[in-house]
Formats: sequence, structure tokens, C-alpha cells
Amino acid sequence: MTDEGARSDAQLVTAIARGDGSALAETYTRHAAVLHCLARQLCATDVADGIVADVFLLLWRQPETLVSSGGLRPSLTMHTHSRCVDQLRRDSSRSEMVAGHDGAG
Repeated sequence: MTDEGARSDAQLVTAIARGDGSALAETYTRHAAVLHCLARQLCATDVADGIVADVFLLLWRQPETLVSSGGLRPSLTMHTHSRCVDQLRRDSSRSEMVAGHDGAG
């Protein structure tokens, strides 16, 4: 699609809600690089890639729930960041549990 014919983010969300896979692909093309960059700053590459994939899966399954009134990119960014922070917390908890277990022996 040319820039003239490109759908707005709001139009993409509406199309995704109708099950339009091409709208999801267009959204991915438009926003994935930013989300990958953010996630890779916070997590290991393989974890970051999984988080971004999960965010797009959530968008596919629940577009109206995922996207807030602030718009698509801010919503995708917020969800990506939140999932990265959750992952970092899980990793930290596991590390603390392992360290505590090793010290108890």
C-alpha cells in the first residue's frame, strides 16, 4: 500500500477486530521494529522476541481491550514494556530463590 492508501491505526484496529489478517500484518510492519527495540533494551533477544509476538497475539485476539483511547502505538508500547518488566521480576524472583536455596544447604 502507498502512503496515500495506508490505513490509520484506528482503521487497522477496527479491521483486526473483524478478523482481517492483512490489517494485523500491516500493523506489525508499522510498529514491530519499535516494540522489538524497546523489548531488547530490557530483555534478552529471544525473550524480547517472544514478548513482542505475545503482544501481537493479544492484539489479534482482543484488539478493543488492548488498545486504549491513547492510540495503538502507545498501547502496544505500554503492553510490551509491562510484559518485559513482568519477565524481569520473574527472573529476579527465580534468581533470589536459587540464591536462597544454595545458601540454605
